[in-house]
Amino acid sequence: MTPAFGIPHTSPAGPSTALPSSISADARYGDPRALLLLLTGATVSAVLLPADLRLGLLAALLMLSAAVTGTPGALLRKLRIVVPMTLAIGIAVALQSPGEQLLWRIIGIEITREGVTAGGVVALRLLLVAASSLLFTLLVPISDAVAALRQLLVPSTVVAVAWLTDRFLTLLAADARRMMESVQARSAALSLPRRISLSTRVSGTFLVRAVGRSDTLADAMTARGFDGRIPALRILRWRRRDTVISAAGLALLFLIWLLPHAWMQP
Repeated sequence: MTPAFGIPHTSPAGPSTALPSSISADARYGDPRALLLLLTGATVSAVLLPADLRLGLLAALLMLSAAVTGTPGALLRKLRIVVPMTLAIGIAVALQSPGEQLLWRIIGIEITREGVTAGGVVALRLLLVAASSLLFTLLVPISDAVAALRQLLVPSTVVAVAWLTDRFLTLLAADARRMMESVQARSAALSLPRRISLSTRVSGTFLVRAVGRSDTLADAMTARGFDGRIPALRILRWRRRDTVISAAGLALLFLIWLLPHAWMQP
């Protein structure tokens, strides 16, 4: 039976041979476990680094990594989907953060310098976390990531959620692209308020369709006897280059942490 939505067919008696990937030895950019280690370091740094120029250095390091691996264009295209969400969260933080230096007062809402700074930092941290994760997904096929998580003794539920999230986001990205094209085609001759109204209605439709798609996906998986485990037979081999890659990446992150705070003030 052909899998629905890219989900391998399983039966109540056990998983079938429709695996996410075939047996293989190496990932293109090294062992996924080494890249997972770097992803963890980058994520922790994005969340815990002081709010100074070191966050900018981390962003530069991520873009340099994307350039070296030949994925800067793909990374930026994927980030376009994330940027509106991070900006929305940043604006919410800016509006709710108290402060003394008032910048604007709009419809009774006070916007302060401290709030804008806090919102910008939160948005930047979220964007760096997203960039790290997206770069990892660009470099490591999901089948390799599943094998790496399995060998790191990550619970099967977490592995299944990661794999299904990757598949589902691919479907949502395609839906979002089609909806954006439809809005652009229908709003060229409309006034700005009408375009905003149309975009709002389309966004609501997109969210409703996303929930409906998830329900359909869950029904399809249940009908095929999905038991919460993603089958994989990926063979990973840790080589010398993986040690070099992970050590070099962690060393660069460690150097960013060691930079004196006085040097990093804008």
